[in-house]
Amino acid sequence: MNLSVNFTRHSKTSYPIYVTSCPVIFPENFPAANVSATIAIMVVNMLSSFAGATTNFLVLWAITKTPSLHTPSSVHLFCLALSDFVTAAVVQPLFSAHLIGVLTHNFPLYCITGAVLYPIASPFILLSFFAIAAVTFDRYLALVLHLRYATIVTVSRVIKINLLIFIPIFPLSIYFWFSREDWFKQAVTRLCLIVVLVGIATIPYSYCRIFAILRRHKKQIQNQNSTWTGTRGISPMEVAKYRKSVLTILFVLGAILISYFPLVIRFVIARISKTEVSAFLVIVGGVMVFLNSSINPLVYCWRMKEIRLFVLSKLRCVCRVSGVNDGACAIRINQVRPVYVSSSLKNTA
Repeated sequence: MNLSVNFTRHSKTSYPIYVTSCPVIFPENFPAANVSATIAIMVVNMLSSFAGATTNFLVLWAITKTPSLHTPSSVHLFCLALSDFVTAAVVQPLFSAHLIGVLTHNFPLYCITGAVLYPIASPFILLSFFAIAAVTFDRYLALVLHLRYATIVTVSRVIKINLLIFIPIFPLSIYFWFSREDWFKQAVTRLCLIVVLVGIATIPYSYCRIFAILRRHKKQIQNQNSTWTGTRGISPMEVAKYRKSVLTILFVLGAILISYFPLVIRFVIARISKTEVSAFLVIVGGVMVFLNSSINPLVYCWRMKEIRLFVLSKLRCVCRVSGVNDGACAIRINQVRPVYVSSSLKNTA
């Protein structure tokens, strides 16, 4: 539905009558909403924008500078953090400006920000979902491939796969939002739906297999009633590290699901009941999705020691904590060898 006619019909501006169309067909109409509530949402959105941009930048910096994080799974986390950074630094300010255009009945501002907002936001939301599905499947491959994982799944190959996905998705998004061809929009929508369904199936399958294998492995150790040595397989400490990495991704997935839940429920209700849900709920749901960009870095710092130490060292430098000299800012993070699951787990798969 083209919102330009609906918007200009209620517009109280003195803009010329020829400003009645916008090159982008927006998905929903914004309400002539409660002004105070909308302003409060904008304030929360801008605060989370600053927090998300800052923390995700530190996460990206930490992954780049920490040798122990130069692993295939960290490449997927880097892509997720990059998507969150762009969302916080670019998409959220555009969203606030978009709302300002509605509140002030400034149609040019509303149109321009929307024409930039939707083509940028859509692919990054899809890329975030792909990244979390990819890193989940990567943890599963690390378990089933065993020692072959290091030779088959390499950092360079993972980077190339992500680039092959990143590069074409943006031209498709731009053409999708500016095109008037229904067949193209339907084809892209169905393709995205297939990708989402594959990701939805991949994530629970990977976790079910991972925890099933780890549970069998734990029972084997208990039945042996002897010390698990390096000659018989991986040590309990290595198993614990692998389990921790899996749980970290699970916490990130949980944060994403919580953030997207209100928006998904809104669309499901609208589809089932065949009625329009308050457009104000769309704004609230969108802000919840944007807040996820600020939550994910907190999960990284909580669950990943290397990122936590790096971020704390940089925050000490910025805050100039008393008693910390310039040399202390360059904290050294011990290089940790990536943990690969040995062939001892093969029989448990």
